[in-house]
Amino acid sequence: MTNRVQRLSLVQCQSFPTTLESGLFYYSDDFRSSAHLCACGCEKKVVLPIKPAGWRLSLTAGTFTVSPSVGNREFACRSHYLIEKGRVVWLSPMSDGEAEASRLRDQRHIRETYAISVWQRFVNSVKWLFGKS
Repeated sequence: MTNRVQRLSLVQCQSFPTTLESGLFYYSDDFRSSAHLCACGCEKKVVLPIKPAGWRLSLTAGTFTVSPSVGNREFACRSHYLIEKGRVVWLSPMSDGEAEASRLRDQRHIRETYAISVWQRFVNSVKWLFGKS
């Protein structure tokens, strides 16, 4: 793609605009989510949940970094990039095997992040019953 974006500017907002603008990275702290148009120029909307089982957003000195990488494995463009201090760092497109491995890794990470032992469920239930959060 010739319309690749090399930098993204952070826009902090309560909710995302109906129409996203290329080169802008929208972040809503209320919804712990972000949105931007794919940096390859294909104009597909990329939504990243900013939470323990999603992506991390680091804000520093008027710039931002997102981790892990943005791998648009479901898009035809298959773009893959990092966002470091607002700069787009291009990586190789994901192969079918890498996309599947990434999908499985994501599913495992989500399960592990939200896994609660039987004992912890019991403790949480007792606290709830006695009104102690």
